[in-house]
Amino acid sequence: MKIIEKSHSLSTREEDLSSYVLTEGLTSQPLELGSKIISQVRELLRWQDNQWKLIANESRKTNLKNILGGLLMNPPNLDKIIEIIIEVSEDPEKGGTIVFVQNDETIKQFGSRKKNMGEHWDLGDINSEDIIALVAQDGATLCPIDSRDLQSLQYRKLLLSSDSSLSLLDDIEKKWPIIKIKDAEWPLLAKGSRRWNAAIASCNYLVDTVLVISQDGNIQIWYVDNKPTGDLKENDMYIFDNITRLEIHEFPLREKNELIAEYPKMTKAISGDEH
Repeated sequence: MKIIEKSHSLSTREEDLSSYVLTEGLTSQPLELGSKIISQVRELLRWQDNQWKLIANESRKTNLKNILGGLLMNPPNLDKIIEIIIEVSEDPEKGGTIVFVQNDETIKQFGSRKKNMGEHWDLGDINSEDIIALVAQDGATLCPIDSRDLQSLQYRKLLLSSDSSLSLLDDIEKKWPIIKIKDAEWPLLAKGSRRWNAAIASCNYLVDTVLVISQDGNIQIWYVDNKPTGDLKENDMYIFDNITRLEIHEFPLREKNELIAEYPKMTKAISGDEH
């Protein structure tokens, strides 16, 4: 967003704000002074140094980094990928899905379980703006956890669901009352294909973690550890046949993040800066 640079008096701040959001295409018509919309816009913008500035939600970024870093064991590209995620989530015209896998060899193991959406692009070296645009395109982005830069990401991938992944997600839904935190509702209730595809992908044992960004700015993380470990039925502590650990996190755009499901239950319900 551009920032208004001319000097403003106290009496004209809301008038300038109405003009600013109209000029920037954030609204289709002038805002009525004192209206509810003005109040909502002012939650995203602040008057500082005689200009309107977009608020940087640093706590959201910090919490996202802590949680995703913990799930991925703090990979070398964490800071870069967090910046990409935040940029996509704060653009009202963008969304995307990032599937984290251990390395390039793991990606090869997908084999027929993934397809290119269109012809392969020879991208060469690309910058952060290019990556943001590619992540926001149709299809999933595959990210090897061990890569030290973002040049090895693969874009526009159609991840094909297997019967085992669908069956496992169905089992997670059936056991939702046991694994949910407090009164959290089923996270796919009335959701679109992007959320469903991300959840299904997380149930593939080759996948480490899946992060999905909706166009409303919300971020959801699915971590399902179902790597082959033998038959778990023999151990009474497990309620799933083949899941040893599960976490689902929600990061609303302007609210505190929440851990909405966990298995096995190891922590009390926590949210926001308490992580």
